[in-house]
Amino acid sequence: MPGVIVPRKTVNELRKLLDDDETEIAVSVSETKVRFATPTLTLTSKVIDGTFPDYTRVIPSNNTRKLEVDAGDFAKAVDRVATVSSERSRAVKLALDEDRLILSVNAPDRVPPMTSCP
Repeated sequence: MPGVIVPRKTVNELRKLLDDDETEIAVSVSETKVRFATPTLTLTSKVIDGTFPDYTRVIPSNNTRKLEVDAGDFAKAVDRVATVSSERSRAVKLALDEDRLILSVNAPDRVPPMTSCP
């Protein structure tokens, strides 16, 4: 299956529609669209034109460090910080400082928002 970039809105809608973790999903991909189908629903979306950045080039393969955070706390922190981002993509930057994970966004016209996950 080719790699595609699915719009954030499509992913969010899919998460809302699928309330059962055991539901099997058939995924179909073309050059311009992606389709998610279950026995009870079908969701079709355009794919975002472009290529996803090669994360293997920026994440060291010989890294021995490990970071564990509570998924719920992390999601809430990302949501709080992303709401004030001026970027269309709402990208959140992560930085480690001693025993804290610092989240920030690009918002030049606002006071720098910052939050941390213990």
